[in-house]
Amino acid sequence: MPTSPRTRNLLAMAAAFLGVLFGVLGVYSRLSRRSASPPPTTSAPPSPPAPASRRPSPPSPEYNPPVFFPPSRSPKSSPRPRPTPAPPSSPGSTSVELIDAILEQLNWGNIAFNAPSTMRYRQPRLVELLLSPSLSISQLQAQLEEKVGAESARVRISNRMEAQLTGSGFAIEATTPGLQAITSGQASRWKWEVVPTEHGRQRLHLVLSAHIDVATRDTPFVVRTFDRMIEVEITVAQRLSGFVQKNWQWLWAAVLVPIVGYLWRRWKKRPHEPNQSTA
Repeated sequence: MPTSPRTRNLLAMAAAFLGVLFGVLGVYSRLSRRSASPPPTTSAPPSPPAPASRRPSPPSPEYNPPVFFPPSRSPKSSPRPRPTPAPPSSPGSTSVELIDAILEQLNWGNIAFNAPSTMRYRQPRLVELLLSPSLSISQLQAQLEEKVGAESARVRISNRMEAQLTGSGFAIEATTPGLQAITSGQASRWKWEVVPTEHGRQRLHLVLSAHIDVATRDTPFVVRTFDRMIEVEITVAQRLSGFVQKNWQWLWAAVLVPIVGYLWRRWKKRPHEPNQSTA
C-alpha cells in the first residue's frame, strides 16, 4: 500500500527513538548488575607445606622399681574421703553441764569435825576441822585435840578449800585462815575459839566449800554443812552477875538507894552518949 512521505518520516523518527530508548535501558541494566555483584576477592597464596616431623628416638632403657599398692587401695580408684565430724560443742560459761563436768574431776577426801554438845556460859572452847585426801577417818579423828562430839564424812575436795563457822549465840574467833591450800602430804586443820554469849540451846553452823575455776573465775562450791545444837549451861553466880550487868541502872535506884536511906535513918536514931567533962 503506497504511503505518504510524511508517514514514512514519522515511522523513521519512532524507530530511531525506540533504538535510543533500548540502548539507554541496556546501559542502565549493565550498571545496576555491576554495582550489585560483590567485588572480586584476591585469594591468599598457598602456605608452604609443613616440614615432616621427626619421629622421637626411643628412650634409653631405665630400671623402674615395681610399685606395690595395699590390697584395699588401687591406683585407679581412690576411696572417697569421709566428712570430718564436727567437734563436740563445749558447754557455755553459764551452763550447768560445765559445773557438773568440773565437779566430776574433783578428788575425794575425808573430814573430821568436833563440837561439844554442852558448853559453859562465857567459857571458851576449841572447835576443830581436819581434812585430808589420803588419811582415813579414824586417823583424822585421832589427831583432834578434843575428841568429844566428833563427826566425820567423805566429801569432794579441790586444791583450795574454805571452812566457815557461824552461830548467833557465840563469839567466834578463827585462829587459822579460812581458805587453805590442800596437799596429800598432811592434814589441813581449821581452828576456832568459841565463847557462848547466850545461855540455853544454841546452834553452831559449819560450812565447807571447795573453790573451783568457772570461766577463769574462782568460785566456791559448798560440799558439806554441819549443824550442831549446843546446850549452853550457866551457873547461879553467872546468872546473878549477868543480871546485875544488864540491869544495874534500875537496881541502883530500886535497891541501893533505899538501903542507904534505911542505914542513914538507923544511924540517926541511935542514942548519943553524953559528953563527960574533965575535972
